[in-house]
Amino acid sequence: MMINIIRDIHGIALARDISEMFIIERIRGEGENQKIPLGNRLGAVSQKLIDAVGIMEANIEDPIEIVNLAELVDLSRRQLERLFKANLEVSPARYYMNRRLLRSRELLKQTNLSTVDIAALCGFKSTPHFSKCYRDHFGVSPRTERKKHPSALSEASIDVEDIPTIPSPVDLDPSLGSVKSDLVRG
Repeated sequence: MMINIIRDIHGIALARDISEMFIIERIRGEGENQKIPLGNRLGAVSQKLIDAVGIMEANIEDPIEIVNLAELVDLSRRQLERLFKANLEVSPARYYMNRRLLRSRELLKQTNLSTVDIAALCGFKSTPHFSKCYRDHFGVSPRTERKKHPSALSEASIDVEDIPTIPSPVDLDPSLGSVKSDLVRG
């Protein structure tokens, strides 16, 4: 029900990402992948497409040129482009950029990293280029995005008065005060 509500309000892409985060089929071993397998997520039947997307996602910080990516999956650049268009309705370069921007959005919402650090972690060579791409894709600047979604990790979001005080043992039982004094003397 909640995924449907999220989809209606925020779109299918966010709903899919949230579904992926909360999928629990069984308790996994330490070395097992947490995400839905790429083939299932993409709805793809082509192993070469799955391999190409896997390489992209493993190389967000240091993006691989599309021609090199095509070589890694044993295709020509043109074959790779046709494969992406036929299955994902987007070029490999656009898909890669979208993945990098989605990762940057996650980092903006979930961390206190600076925009410069996020740009670098998502493969952008300059902050102005990152900001322009982000604004073009999401309709807001990274700075505005961060203001809309302050990080849960932000120290500024914690109000000291909201932190409950834990009473000391002496507060609970005044007779313990004398035990403490005896321990210090002894």
